[in-house]
Amino acid sequence: MYASESLAEEALVAAWVTFEYSSGSGPIGVYRCEDCGNYHLTSKGTISKKLQEHLAGGNIKKMKEANDWIEKIKRRNKHW
Repeated sequence: MYASESLAEEALVAAWVTFEYSSGSGPIGVYRCEDCGNYHLTSKGTISKKLQEHLAGGNIKKMKEANDWIEKIKRRNKHW
C-alpha cells in the first residue's frame, strides 16, 4: 500500500523493472482503496498512462538492463 498515487505509480513502474510479467499478467494500474484510504497496485482495469509511456518508450527494458549491469558490477567487486 502507498500513501499517494504518485508513490504507487512509481512502485508500479519499479515492479515492471524488477519482475518478469508475461502478456496479460502483472499489475497495470493503481487505485485508491475505500477501506484504508491508501493506494494499491491492480491487474484490473486500464493500463496506467505512466506505465504505458514507460513501456512504449522502451524505458522499462533500459532500466532492466541497467539493473542487470549494476548487479554484475556488484558481484565482480564482491570477489575482489
